[in-house]
Amino acid sequence: MAALGRVRDAALVALSLAGVVLGVRLLPAKPAPAASAAEATTSAAVASAIPPGREREASVPASLRLVDRDCDFEDKGVGDYVRDKAESGAVVLTREAAVAPDGSYDLVLHFHGGLAMNRILAPLGKPVVLASIDRGDSSGDYKGLFANAAAFDALLGSIDGAVGKTVGRQAKASRVLVSSFSAGYQAVREILVASPNHPAVRGVLLLDSLYGSFRPGSHTVDPDQLAPFEAAARRALEQPHYAFLLTHSDVKTDGYANTAEVATTLLDRLVVRSSLVKTAQERGMTRVAEERGFIVRGYGGSDKGAHCAHLALLPELVETWRSKL
Repeated sequence: MAALGRVRDAALVALSLAGVVLGVRLLPAKPAPAASAAEATTSAAVASAIPPGREREASVPASLRLVDRDCDFEDKGVGDYVRDKAESGAVVLTREAAVAPDGSYDLVLHFHGGLAMNRILAPLGKPVVLASIDRGDSSGDYKGLFANAAAFDALLGSIDGAVGKTVGRQAKASRVLVSSFSAGYQAVREILVASPNHPAVRGVLLLDSLYGSFRPGSHTVDPDQLAPFEAAARRALEQPHYAFLLTHSDVKTDGYANTAEVATTLLDRLVVRSSLVKTAQERGMTRVAEERGFIVRGYGGSDKGAHCAHLALLPELVETWRSKL
């Protein structure tokens, strides 16, 4: 927690993707160039509201629904990545340089917003393989992907096959960061339920991507629904070489807990303190918490451009994850 003072000062000075931070030092990232006017004017990565699932969609304005094409970041190509499609349907981008001679590799497995993720990460040539799955604009669209551990293992196996085909030798993901943007958190939840101690999964990244239900008759977040995420967060606090990274917005929701309320609940249950960050920017960082591999970062903002800008944190947070391994 000693690094939090430095974070607060740094956050007021620069919000730039060029400022990738390793270890315990965090800086808010500036969004990558975007094709849309809303993204072009976004000065910091922030969040907006999206539905947590079809069972509660009625309270979410249709104008705030987002699909991948809304996050239209500039296409700078994929560098030396080779694009393929796994038998599972996952889009896989492989770099020869990211795969060790023995075939092992680090994998960023991302749900929702895959096109934007590839446009942001691929040109940077990081030492990771990228895989993504997009199913729709609601978390309900991601239900049933991983009903059991075998389904998740099958997905990883299909990605290994695509990577091996590209590099010309057998390949296996040895360290996996399971990542989601907005509605994709439902897929992450199912993975954490089906394979809570999977040896290859070494981290979770949720980009304004964790909503929750209230207990009946109250405005208290239901901890039972959050149990898989809380368990993963505790692992990040108690075990080395594992990270739980969560970003959130302050957008209000009706009838269910927004990402800020869920983040506060996790912080309280894990007894981790956060520090407020004073900023004059409407969409700037509002708070930060870090203890060992558990990191929470909050931002303001409420429009589609602000929500999409959370994806621009990917380069920095992927590096943060790798620094914790």
